[in-house]
Amino acid sequence: AGFLGLMASMETPTDIITKKDEVIKSCKKKIKKPRYAFQTRSQVDILDDGYRWRKYGQKAVKNNKFPRSYYRCTHQGCNVKKQVQRLSKDEEVVVTTYEGMHSHPI
Repeated sequence: AGFLGLMASMETPTDIITKKDEVIKSCKKKIKKPRYAFQTRSQVDILDDGYRWRKYGQKAVKNNKFPRSYYRCTHQGCNVKKQVQRLSKDEEVVVTTYEGMHSHPI
């Protein structure tokens, strides 16, 4: 028994190697998709870019009174996402950020 009756767990060298491999796997860099951001002066948040989008989320952002909206392209197999948010310092400006490249024509 260990200190105050607690059992000290002993790690075998193979346990340490397994944990090391897990850390290495979790640290590998994720391949990032290309990102493009556009600032547009507009009264409406949703701008027609020719593609069809499905909204899948919205969240409040620190230091901004406007929420950020999250969209995915509805075309099957296309993994493009976009984020739309209005600037708090200039309420007429909408920032649209696209992540990825469309795998289909408009």
